[in-house]
Amino acid sequence: MPVQGIRTVAKARNGVGAFILQCKRLDFHYCDWAGSSRGMVAFLKHSLPSFAKANPQIEIRVSPRPHKHPVIKGHYINGREKAICVRNLEPEQILKKANLLKEASGEKLKRTKKPVTSINESTPSLGTMIAMDGFCLLIWGLFMWTSAQNFALDLAHVQVAITLGGGGFGKNGV
Repeated sequence: MPVQGIRTVAKARNGVGAFILQCKRLDFHYCDWAGSSRGMVAFLKHSLPSFAKANPQIEIRVSPRPHKHPVIKGHYINGREKAICVRNLEPEQILKKANLLKEASGEKLKRTKKPVTSINESTPSLGTMIAMDGFCLLIWGLFMWTSAQNFALDLAHVQVAITLGGGGFGKNGV
């Protein structure tokens, strides 16, 4: 009986083999009577046909919602929905909001603590190295501030620093 490996399914990574648009449907809701839907009605008459022609992979639904503000809802392949209220917006602004929903991933927005994450930590700065090896800094300061007559004394201080393990800057004397 031969040994068989564990069968696993590879995780899909969007954009590796082919790009799959995450938005599958856009719903445009409006009111015929309300003034807040004036821009949406103009968008539906003039801009929506060209938007739908440019994006054939997205299903477009238009439905009236009496006595409600106009809303665009995006439905995504991961099962989530996002809705944007387009009350009192111009048709150009509504087109921008529709493109925003079209290009969104459908994932929840995640708060990041740091804007950039790194696997490797950065090297410590000079100030950090000085704080780590303060004794050597003290000896170095004594050496720099004394006069030429005390040169032999300064060499003795440096000798003591090297003997005690503070041979230079940094944690390991480097």
